[in-house]
Amino acid sequence: MRRLWLALILSLLIVGVWGPPPVQAQGPPEREFRPSLVDQTGGPRDQLLLTLVADAAVRPGETVALTLSATPLLDAPVLEIYWVLPDGVELVAGTPTEEIDMMAAREVVQSVRSLRFTTPGTHRVAVEVGYTPYEGARYTRSGVLFFMVDEDAPQVSDLDPLAGIDMTAPVAVTNVVRTPFSIAPQSTSATPCFTVSGSLMRIDKPITASGYGADVMVPVVDFYVELREADLVFDDTIDGTYTDENGQFTFPRFCEGDGLFDDTLELYVWFRAATSAARVTDSSWIDEEYTYETGEISTGGGNLTFDMELNATQSAVFNILDAAGAATDFWYLHDVDDSKIGPVQIHWEPGYGDDGSYYRGFWDEITIADDPSDPDEWDDSVIIHEWGHFADDKRGCDGSPGGPHNVTGTYGTDLAFGEGYPDYYQAAVRDWRGDANAGIYLDVPGSGSSLFVDLESLAPAIPRSQRNEFAVAAALWDLYDGGADGQDLVQHGQTPIHSVYTWNEFTNQGFFDSDCDFENYLRAWSDAGQPNDAVTAAAISQNVFDTTLPTVALVRALDTAPDGALGDAVGAQAATAAMSGAPEYRWWNRTSFVVDTSPSMAGAKLNAVKSALTLQANTYGGVPEGTEFDLQTFHAGSTALNTVFENRFFPSTFAGAISGLTTGGSDSGCTVDALRVLAGAADRDTRTDLWLYTDGDAVSASRVNAVSQRLTDRASRASFVLLGGCTTMALASPGVDATALLSGATAPLATTAGTTPAETSEAALAEQQVIQQRREAATWLGTSGFAPAAVEQPSAGIVPYLLTALKTGGQFLYVDAAQLANAADILEAQLTHKAGAGRWSDYVSDVATYRYDSLASYEFAWIDATDGNAWGKPGSGFAPNSALDGPEGRVAALFSLTSPAFSYYGAGQYGAMVYENGYIVIGGNASDEGATPNNTQLPNGATPNFAVYPFWDDLEWDNRIYIDGSLWVAPPGYENHGTIYTKQVGDWTVVQWYGFGLAADVDFGTGNPFQAQEFQVLFHRTTGEIRFQYGDVTGSAAAGATIGIEDRNATAASVQVAYNNSGAIMDNSGYKFVPAPAQPSRTYTVAVDSTMESVGFLLTGYSGSFDPLLVRDPAGTLVSCSDTANVLCLLDLDPAGRKVQYIQVDTNGRTGNWTATVAAGPSGSGTFALTSLGASPLSPESVGDRTRPAGTALAMVVDLGLPADGGTLTGQLRTPGGVPFGSAFTLFDDGAHGDGGAGDGRFGSAALTPAGSGTAYLWLTGAVNGTAFVRVDPTPYVFQPVSYTSLGDVVNTGGTSTLAFSLRNADTADHCYRFEVTVPEGWWYDTLDALPRCVNAGATVTHQIDVRMTSDATNDLPGGTTGTVTVAAIEWEKGEISDSATASVTRRHSAATVEIYLEQPEIRPGGDTAPVRVYAFDEAGTAVADGTVLTLGTTLGSLPATATTVDGMARVTFTSGAAQGLATLTAQSPGGASDTATILIETAPPDELRLEVAPEVLDEATNTASLTATVTDAYGNPVAGALVRIGVEGDGLRGTLSDGSEAMTGTTNGAGQVTAVFQRVAQSGSAGVRAELLSPDGTGGQRVAREDRKIISLGTPHRVFLPLAIRN
Repeated sequence: MRRLWLALILSLLIVGVWGPPPVQAQGPPEREFRPSLVDQTGGPRDQLLLTLVADAAVRPGETVALTLSATPLLDAPVLEIYWVLPDGVELVAGTPTEEIDMMAAREVVQSVRSLRFTTPGTHRVAVEVGYTPYEGARYTRSGVLFFMVDEDAPQVSDLDPLAGIDMTAPVAVTNVVRTPFSIAPQSTSATPCFTVSGSLMRIDKPITASGYGADVMVPVVDFYVELREADLVFDDTIDGTYTDENGQFTFPRFCEGDGLFDDTLELYVWFRAATSAARVTDSSWIDEEYTYETGEISTGGGNLTFDMELNATQSAVFNILDAAGAATDFWYLHDVDDSKIGPVQIHWEPGYGDDGSYYRGFWDEITIADDPSDPDEWDDSVIIHEWGHFADDKRGCDGSPGGPHNVTGTYGTDLAFGEGYPDYYQAAVRDWRGDANAGIYLDVPGSGSSLFVDLESLAPAIPRSQRNEFAVAAALWDLYDGGADGQDLVQHGQTPIHSVYTWNEFTNQGFFDSDCDFENYLRAWSDAGQPNDAVTAAAISQNVFDTTLPTVALVRALDTAPDGALGDAVGAQAATAAMSGAPEYRWWNRTSFVVDTSPSMAGAKLNAVKSALTLQANTYGGVPEGTEFDLQTFHAGSTALNTVFENRFFPSTFAGAISGLTTGGSDSGCTVDALRVLAGAADRDTRTDLWLYTDGDAVSASRVNAVSQRLTDRASRASFVLLGGCTTMALASPGVDATALLSGATAPLATTAGTTPAETSEAALAEQQVIQQRREAATWLGTSGFAPAAVEQPSAGIVPYLLTALKTGGQFLYVDAAQLANAADILEAQLTHKAGAGRWSDYVSDVATYRYDSLASYEFAWIDATDGNAWGKPGSGFAPNSALDGPEGRVAALFSLTSPAFSYYGAGQYGAMVYENGYIVIGGNASDEGATPNNTQLPNGATPNFAVYPFWDDLEWDNRIYIDGSLWVAPPGYENHGTIYTKQVGDWTVVQWYGFGLAADVDFGTGNPFQAQEFQVLFHRTTGEIRFQYGDVTGSAAAGATIGIEDRNATAASVQVAYNNSGAIMDNSGYKFVPAPAQPSRTYTVAVDSTMESVGFLLTGYSGSFDPLLVRDPAGTLVSCSDTANVLCLLDLDPAGRKVQYIQVDTNGRTGNWTATVAAGPSGSGTFALTSLGASPLSPESVGDRTRPAGTALAMVVDLGLPADGGTLTGQLRTPGGVPFGSAFTLFDDGAHGDGGAGDGRFGSAALTPAGSGTAYLWLTGAVNGTAFVRVDPTPYVFQPVSYTSLGDVVNTGGTSTLAFSLRNADTADHCYRFEVTVPEGWWYDTLDALPRCVNAGATVTHQIDVRMTSDATNDLPGGTTGTVTVAAIEWEKGEISDSATASVTRRHSAATVEIYLEQPEIRPGGDTAPVRVYAFDEAGTAVADGTVLTLGTTLGSLPATATTVDGMARVTFTSGAAQGLATLTAQSPGGASDTATILIETAPPDELRLEVAPEVLDEATNTASLTATVTDAYGNPVAGALVRIGVEGDGLRGTLSDGSEAMTGTTNGAGQVTAVFQRVAQSGSAGVRAELLSPDGTGGQRVAREDRKIISLGTPHRVFLPLAIRN
């Protein structure tokens, strides 16, 4: 009663003396109750959508109908429904549980229940829905409605109307212990002394897979609490301290009275929801802090104990604080820079209605969901995850764009990493503090079982992709944890993970070209010097690089039905695929084995393959950086791949799988569709060395260009091991009719007169493709056409393998099955010897010979020689009125071929003798051998010899016609028939037969005109090239003719193009013969530097035979194969021709120029490639496409992996023969040439224009740490006068999509191009779009391809399904000119959901702006098509009328107007999906309070200090009109305000300030001063929203002498 009486007196004094208190500023409005009959919850992340609807509010005793609509987003084997009813609610109809079997994804089910409410009050009704789509994953969600059952005003809401009521309730003190001192003070006037202690406990809700466990009490640890004394004017802070590990605390002992009135103190414990790591506030704009205090305990001294227990709501606040505190402590424990990131503000307010947890970077604020359907205040995984976003914003790379993401989906790599690291971080934090099941991400809905993702063992349906957040999280977890699972054998802990995550080279992206994703994190991991070994790679790969989901295979040959429908479509389901999740960067190697297990491989072949694979695996698996292995099999009867194992690093884990390989399936002779199979294997990952083992020939329709382009796009290379026994290396030997090699039995590849390319049959296309692949292989070998005539031609069945290996930089090995085990050493060398030291392609031949080919239409150029020199009429023609053939003959005299001498078969010749029978004998001293009308095959030892044969047949001439059966006359134009003409035009000497025809065609009295055959021979005096050209000829003129050239001795060096082949010539066609000089051997030089431990030389022969390879060291000493300690020799892998040889030598410090010599074998000739590879860390690799348009300037980029001295390399393109192809150039590692960052080991050049068209290898010279080196990239560049590029990827919204490509003919001649189109299995494309198209020289056209993602127009593929279409444009006639491009088609559906995301939900009026993101995604949570137009609106302020999506998101800006209030924003998709969001427009309320004291120390001469309280808003601007109280603690014993009062209240001025003056009372010690920001409490009173406290030091302490007291 005394306290009440004194309070009354004091209140009267306050009113009478100081007047009424100032009017306080208004705080933000209180949250209004929100009635609603509907609760909607769930989404793509939950893989479940729920809507719970009540038909009415109810009074006591009434019944309500509740309808649940549930939609699982994945197939649900069993959908479980549980109705959870509180006391006072009865189930009238239906059961409390229900199960629905076999629900398809996106199928909707409804469940209806009738409930009776028997008692008034607030009742929570929930329905829990859950399903397990696959082992290890369960999705649950709860719909919740609150029924306020009342007779007068019944209501329903999806929010708890009672939530938040106990937020400011006094903290329960469960045990108060008062213990007086045992010895009272000697004087009753002495100041009483106190010792106060206590404990602080809170509720915790353990989380399990089945939901929340039973509540337990846990201590609030390391938390600051204050002891305060209640005063009527201004409460005093006595002292502060921290709780210990048991939640216990003790304040320092103190002695103090109550000033004016008595010595009894009213003590209480005060604390607020704030730590050095975080503070928790309400969700209003003012961000009011949660403060707590106990009730007052009145005591006159002694020991006092406060044992406190927080209620559930209060405990939730401190659970949030504890989770954020643990996240912060764990961060600083591993942060080597020890740079503070500051406390984070966390919004959580029960009953507010936040239906999701998120971080807003603009305000540095986390919001924790309170929605009853899925609150997160107890979900530590969620809280720490959101704290991870805060840390990413402050110290990480912070590159996530935000947007929809879910457990089993794939999305952008930056979004996946931005979510994946916090997913991992929460597990690491919980593991550090000792939580059970720390490796499981747990999120409990409002009721029911948890959403959980086990990072230690990912569920099968989670894509192992860097585009999935949990795959990224699992990879990081396996780097961190100590649990051995699968291939996870490492435990790096958090320190290296954290140091890379916060490394400025990663966070600033200084080294990299891309965004903040897992690929760049791996690059930073390696660059920062963290472990990049095999075990680390294995832990990563098992999570991020697996391909457990079906992918769109890149395989479709030209085996389509006429209407374009696929012949073996496997249906739409086969086309379903996730986006590629394989990063291009990794430090480890990747090798994929593809083995043909057809029955023909049984026995010795398969056993040899097993031995080779085992040796490769054991060798590759032992390299420090690690090798990732896949093994897949196929058979001749199918192109389906069977995965034996994948993503394995340790040979011991898959040795049994290799040894268990068996043959099976069907066998279709000696052909297999191996390239299609290879493409499917290549689609699984990037940067892979693929090795294909087969004994079968490639099918004739093999798509070399498309497959090679796909491999190049994925930075992969293909190597082939062909086993003898089924395949054949040679189809044609010298002397065999080469027309079969060129075109089967068809004419040369010039277009038939009157026939357009579009009219050519599909069968002719297939034949033409084989021919063109031969030509293209020769182009890539640098042999300019087909191989020399003296060389065996490789069979058509192996050319696709050869060409694919050449184009992708792989190897081509033909090995006798009996020698395959020995060949494993070569396979091993492909990994251990990766530094390209040299790469060449050429031929060897003991004799001079010629390369030959047909003339393309753009090469054909008829030169009319009839106005040149006439050399008379050979023979006598036909006798008058005679039916007899006249005598055969030659020209009257020799003519000069060229000057200087023309080189024919390597010897200079000055003249020639022309015969009427269509051949020329070469030689200045040629004697008349006598005309030979009867042609033979070539070579033939009989005369004629040493001749060229453009048209060797029985030819005659006649300049007369028979009229009226009796008279022979010579009409005009016929008088010169039978004349040989020559003419010199530039470097060409032309010899032309004029008016000669087949003897069989001469008119013998019929009156028909004479049918002359028009042909000529051209000799080029500089290059030695010979051309045969045919003008106007009859259709089957060559049916009895021989076409070719022959050497002097009629040897294998002769070239026969055709023998009695009616289709060998046609109008405006021809052949060319290019000299191939004799070169019995070729010697190549390899520069070996000190970084090369060993060097290998691999000879791969494509035709012919070879002597043993000879290698010499820099001293010229021949390497001996008997030196087995230092030399590995494999010279007999192909005993018949030694086409595959390998020598590897340990250098033992022998640096300098080594040489390798290739020599022709018993056949006298051969074509080959020689590759030299060194075991060295200096292994450059070019980046980008290797097929480039000639004449277009493009930069080159090379990845060396190490910085070079001076930051530069010198590049030189060289032909396969080693001849420079253009000038040398410089590549820079300076970050300014498309090379990434300066000093990162990647080098770029300025834009370079190729020297012309052709094939070239990139040679590089430079130095690293003073060691000079020479390297060559083993994958060649091909520069061609054509450019074929995609005009962009497209989106498919159902039906047909049109892809557009740009085709540019950069040549000086017109060309026609055919197209090879490759689409994924199950897709369709319009075959008419693949028909040839002609383009004028220098012109550019747009080429379009229509595709469908299924075999018909129906397309129900899920959104996000993506496939790649590859199109190759190939010059129609010869196929030597080609380019290819790829484009992707992605299925997109219309928007099913639109979401508005606000970074700033509150802004000021008068033109403030706030960014707004609007997401639109389909029913599966996949982004809608780019360019989707969304309609926007707002009730206040302004927004653009529309916005267009990119990657499923549209960014716009909201601008406030002058009006204040709640602006409702709307966004709607074209299909009607919509969302709303609100932005509060009002003057920014107070947000921060700061008290400043000057001076803070009062010396003996100073008695006052100024007190300035400043209130600012969230923008840092001063707030006027805010209500602030400033007070002095200590009951006036230490000091007062200047007017003698303890406190004053005032409103802030325009500077946001309230000021007062402190007046010293005590001469020593200290005085506490405090400022408080006041806010309405909703009941007419006020509460403290913010406070700031300072201590004023009261000068030098004075000594006080007290009476002696003796205490026992």
